[in-house]
Amino acid sequence: MPKGIYNRRPRAEVVKERIEGRNDLSKVRSDSAMARWESVREEKENWLIPFRKLDVERALRYLEDLRIICSEAGVILNERINSGKKIKCSGPRCGNDLTGLRPNGMPKWVAKKDFKDLKNPEVWHCLYFCSDVCSNEWTRAQMGMAGDAHGKENRVA
Repeated sequence: MPKGIYNRRPRAEVVKERIEGRNDLSKVRSDSAMARWESVREEKENWLIPFRKLDVERALRYLEDLRIICSEAGVILNERINSGKKIKCSGPRCGNDLTGLRPNGMPKWVAKKDFKDLKNPEVWHCLYFCSDVCSNEWTRAQMGMAGDAHGKENRVA
């Protein structure tokens, strides 16, 4: 790992800032995280050294650790993007609220359809349904041409 990435600010320095009026500790932490991010961008070559110097098996384990961190980061970002948004049933006559989980831990929606945006193929749209009846009604309303997950014949605008 590159040197200096995980250095933390001394606790006394953070407490001093709080006393001086910067009592927003999350702002201090955010500044610290942004500084680490900038150092990662600046020290890109240092981050790549383990892939060049370590034996292949150990470098692959290192890469797997980085991938796990990246996938967890993606989950966190998705949660932040979707926080505060309610999931509604897309059935033509329904509109039930499907936000949250059932008592057994399963989601409230029964069916989900994913579609690529016609104008921006890298953007995906998701439709949620509370029952198979709502899913079938929606498909019939689309005249059976609902398309597939690859964006072919996508009638959803």
